[in-house]
Amino acid sequence: MPKDISFATGPGRISYYATNGLIDASGYYDKVVVGGDSKNIVIDTEGPKVNLYLNDKPVSFGAGINIDTKAGILSLNYAIGNQFNNGFDSRSGKIHFGLTALF
Repeated sequence: MPKDISFATGPGRISYYATNGLIDASGYYDKVVVGGDSKNIVIDTEGPKVNLYLNDKPVSFGAGINIDTKAGILSLNYAIGNQFNNGFDSRSGKIHFGLTALF
């Protein structure tokens, strides 16, 4: 753990995105408090459940660019792929973008 990490609480934001292949949905929730610590730590000894798809051979490709700005690193990416025996469809390509703030 970094020595200079802050445990002070402050406002947070959860952004989300969903699609069913035909309709996209997105939004955010900004009533989240982030930070702090707890005296009531729960020890988790059970691992996550993992589903394996052994017969699936997903294939994808994409391209991206990162741009250094004064505000942080701006990332722009385009990706297309197939999964679960679906063919490639150029209409299903996704554009992803994000800004990673410098800290």
